Parts: sequence; C-alpha cells; structure tokens
Amino acid sequence: LTHQVTDLAAWHDATLQRRGRMETAALPTAQWTVAGPPSQGHFVAARRDAFRFQVSNLQRPQRPWINVLANEHFGCIVSEAGASCTWAGNSRMNQLTPWSNDPVTDLSGETFLVQDLRTGEAWNIGAGGGNANEVSYDIRHEPGLTRIRHQRGELTVSATWCVDPQRSLKQVRIVLHNLGPHTQRLRVAGLVEWQIGAER
Repeated sequence: LTHQVTDLAAWHDATLQRRGRMETAALPTAQWTVAGPPSQGHFVAARRDAFRFQVSNLQRPQRPWINVLANEHFGCIVSEAGASCTWAGNSRMNQLTPWSNDPVTDLSGETFLVQDLRTGEAWNIGAGGGNANEVSYDIRHEPGLTRIRHQRGELTVSATWCVDPQRSLKQVRIVLHNLGPHTQRLRVAGLVEWQIGAER
C-alpha cells in the first residue's frame, strides 16, 4: 500500500506541475445583443415533424426554443444555445444536471466547447453566449434528436443530441470538419454541473 500511495502522490505532483505550465483562456461569457427581428423557423418540407431555424448573437428567438428528448425512464432537453439538462425517472425530482428555466440567459448545466489550441480561444458548440456576432447557427429540432451546426472561419462544427428509445442513455455526437488547407489543433471539452436531485 505504501508503494502504491507513493506512486500516486508522484503522479499527482507531476500532473500539477504540467497544469501549472499550461496556458489558460477565459471561458466565453454571455454577451447577447439582439439587433434584429426574432428568429423565424419553419417546418422542413421533406419531414413535417422537423423544425428548422437560424440564430446568432444578433438574432435570437424571444424565448429559448427547446426540444425534449426522452423515453419512459430517462431524458434531456436541448435548446438552440446548446443548453441542456438531463434527468432519470422524474424530470423534476431526479435531475442529474440542473435546468435554470431562465428565458433570458438560458443557462446550462451541460456545455460543450471547442478550443483552438494555438490561440487558446474557446467557444460554445451551441449558440450560447460568448460566440462571435458573425457566426450563424442552423438549428434542427425533430422527434428524437436535435442538431446544431455552425461554421467559424474554415471549421464547420455539427453537434447532434439524442436519447435512446429504451435505455437510459444520451448521446452527443460532435463532428469537426476542416475546410481549409492548414492543419488545425483543436480540443473539445464537455463541462457538466452535477446536481443529482431536485435542488442545487
């Protein structure tokens, strides 16, 4: 046991030293300035049950547009901002991650970020705060899944949320596609604020 603890302590010390040498960047913060009319969506012609709309920092819906993805025992919600919360059993009493129910900021207990490792800049995969005003997000809500796509420079990002029809399983698939001639160094980070119950 002494040998194992000594190895573990050495590993922790080495990891702490590596983290101390890493450059850090501030996480994006909400900076929404709605300058145009609210987003107007439409049902997709080929699928009458799929609803599609565009959002940006300057053009957002008046309230978060949310899709509920759930089966009998498990579920989550996803908004156009990429904001999400997950529950098991009862959506109010058994929250795994929190839901703010704030129609203005649409805060999230779950967030996915992309970070450019060369510049340190990080941004939300969804249309959440801190994203550049010129970036437009294509949102598609349909039964069983939500898809959010955007292009930032020469990088296209697509994120798809779904919940298994029977099992207590949520999947988030993130696809990055480099359209440019140069190699990019990127990292995807998932941040979760655990709640495990009805109260924070």
